[in-house]
Amino acid sequence: MPKLYDYFEIVRKKAPITKESWEKFENKLDFHDFKKSDFMLRPGSMDRKFYIVMEGVVRNYCLDENGREYTKTFRGPSGLIGPYAEILQDVPSLYFIQAVTDVKVLSFNYAFYEQMMEEFPEWQILGRKMAEENFMEKEQREYMLLQLSAGERLEKFYERFGELVDQIPQYQVASYLGMTPESFNRLLKKMK
Repeated sequence: MPKLYDYFEIVRKKAPITKESWEKFENKLDFHDFKKSDFMLRPGSMDRKFYIVMEGVVRNYCLDENGREYTKTFRGPSGLIGPYAEILQDVPSLYFIQAVTDVKVLSFNYAFYEQMMEEFPEWQILGRKMAEENFMEKEQREYMLLQLSAGERLEKFYERFGELVDQIPQYQVASYLGMTPESFNRLLKKMK
């Protein structure tokens, strides 16, 4: 499975993961296929899985009381997604995780990951580095939403998700940018 090996290379650059610990981790991974629009997680779920995207694009989003979508993030190949904040707080999921395209993912339970961190300290290093990356992404996203114009937010979106843009419907891009689809269409016309 070459894609898994590619992901392992990405992981090894973040932390000194030994072959022994990687093999133990890999043996606990489950493979899943999801079709476009399938839900991997819904609000209210106590599912404690993380997903490693092997192929395709997934998104994390919520709905307001009027049914308007707010996309939190997208993940493409080698991306990791799961209800981390809810796991840490031991509360039900607040968000949807949905396949934007047909996707192939690997999943693992967070409880097993905690065991890996106890048994193999290098997994603690990996966990810290991934948490730091997630924190920086959230900081940049907050800054984008609070400080940048619509056009600047779109530029940042292309910088962050450029290789995925053709796979993501425009209404989902609009929800990520904090815009209605109509406002997003006007912005695109203005920028042409």
